[in-house]
This record gives sequence, C-alpha cells and structure tokens, in this order.
Amino acid sequence: MASAGSERMVHGGNTISKEQISDSIGRLSGWLERNDYRSYDTFDCFRDESYLQVAFSACEHIVHDLNTSAAGNSICLSYIPIQNHQVHNSNTIGASMLAPTYSHTGNESYRALARTAIRCTANQQRTNGSW
Repeated sequence: MASAGSERMVHGGNTISKEQISDSIGRLSGWLERNDYRSYDTFDCFRDESYLQVAFSACEHIVHDLNTSAAGNSICLSYIPIQNHQVHNSNTIGASMLAPTYSHTGNESYRALARTAIRCTANQQRTNGSW
C-alpha cells in the first residue's frame, strides 16, 4: 500500500500525500462530530438519497482503504489507511456503519466485514468487560 516518499497508494492505484490524508482525517472527524456518523439513520428518517450516498462512500472507504488484521475467525479494522493499528473503538464504529448500510444496499461485503469485525471485538473482550 505504501509508496516512496510522502505519497501513499490508496484504492484504485491513486496516490495521496500525507498532508492530504491528514486534511481528510480532519474533515472526516469534523463531519463525524457534527453528524454522529450515522447517515443511514438520517436516510431512514428523511429518505433523502444523498444521506445514503454518504454512508455508501464511508463504507467503500472502510472496505477498500483500511488495513485489516486476521484474528482467528475474525478480522479487526485498522484506524487509518496509512497505519495498521487495530483499535476496538474504530473496529466497532466501522462495523456499525457497514451493517445498517448493508441493509439498504444489499452489498454482501459490508455484511461480511461487519460480522467478522464485531466477532473480533467480542472474542477479545475479557470477563471484566475490558479488552
């Protein structure tokens, strides 16, 4: 996935600079704070196709751009595309975006990844509730 210098290869063979990634993360973080990251809920409420398109776009990013790590019969999603660090928070947020968007799009890859991501978090939960 990584290429030479400050450029990174992303889905579709395109390159993006670290600055562009940082800017995108900042804009996405701001959007998530303002919109509670659940475009599919907004779609259900208003039936405005543009909200479903936002959810679809986010799911495509999760499926195609984030690194994953196998953990037995499950997969954990990475936090950002340029690193391969698994965090249960980002794993469950990713799954919580994929599963309901699957119910609207029928995209099987969303359902499958949501299921294996949640399985990863559930499998690693300790008896005291921590991870």
